[in-house]
Amino acid sequence: QIQNDNRTWSVGVRDITNSADAYFVYDNGASADRLTIDGTGRLYIGAGFGLNDTIGTVAPQLRLAGTSAATNTFAIFNNAANADGAYIFLGSSRNATYGSNTIVQDDDTLGHIRFAGDDGNDYDAIGAEINAEVDGTPGATDMPGRLNFLTTRDGSETGLKAMTINALGDMIWYDDDGSTEKIRFDASSGNLGIGSSTPSAPLCVEGSAGATIRISRTSGSSSGHLGTLDFGNIDVDSNMAAITCTQDGTTSDARMAFYTEASGEALKERLRIDSVGDVIFYDDDGTTPGMRWDASSDGLGLGLSTPETHASN
Repeated sequence: QIQNDNRTWSVGVRDITNSADAYFVYDNGASADRLTIDGTGRLYIGAGFGLNDTIGTVAPQLRLAGTSAATNTFAIFNNAANADGAYIFLGSSRNATYGSNTIVQDDDTLGHIRFAGDDGNDYDAIGAEINAEVDGTPGATDMPGRLNFLTTRDGSETGLKAMTINALGDMIWYDDDGSTEKIRFDASSGNLGIGSSTPSAPLCVEGSAGATIRISRTSGSSSGHLGTLDFGNIDVDSNMAAITCTQDGTTSDARMAFYTEASGEALKERLRIDSVGDVIFYDDDGTTPGMRWDASSDGLGLGLSTPETHASN
């Protein structure tokens, strides 16, 4: 025992369930284990030796366990008058001898960060994971890598890939099967592909049965705005033309309007298709109807709000 005015510590060797020889430091005043090293070389901080041998099929060599956030937290700080921060390194080598080197290969895993939970039986259930893999052919001073983000579906304890950031900086999102690519951001071009792994435009939407882009408002309104497509340039005028959709008298009717802008002027409505299919063309003031096509009567009128009915032969 080691004793001072306030505390008595016990240091010694004892048996624990998974090792015949374990060296320990015990706080007699708090009746708590502080440090244990078992016969396999595992280091336990706190009550860590009470954990299962494996967590998600892995037997940790360093364990920290406690009964509160404070006793389960570790911190690494760099206290220096420079811009550096602290590091955590996870790595891998294909050589089984310490100090020797064998290069890793494409798709080798470099490290995992796993989040596990007690499922009532053990700590083997993994709820989420971040891992790093080699993403290409490595060489001297050359280690292409990718990050995978995994989440675990309800009813399972094994994670599936939800997102990957590859060696090129591309971001890939997966279907709920964890393998089928659904969305890709191409870092080199800045293009986003939905249903496309090689997006050729800033927004590329593809589907085996065709593709749909939907613009909706969250609640119906008899005259509410439904959506707008704006066209322009960033350096001079960001709003030079537009297509808008507006509800047309009821919550189930809609009209579409087309706007353009002349030099030095504001956007003006040039053409409108209303909810019954009538087409209205506007004068250059953007408000006065100049011509109207009546869809129900096949009538075309110049300057008429209600065109004459088309006379068939």
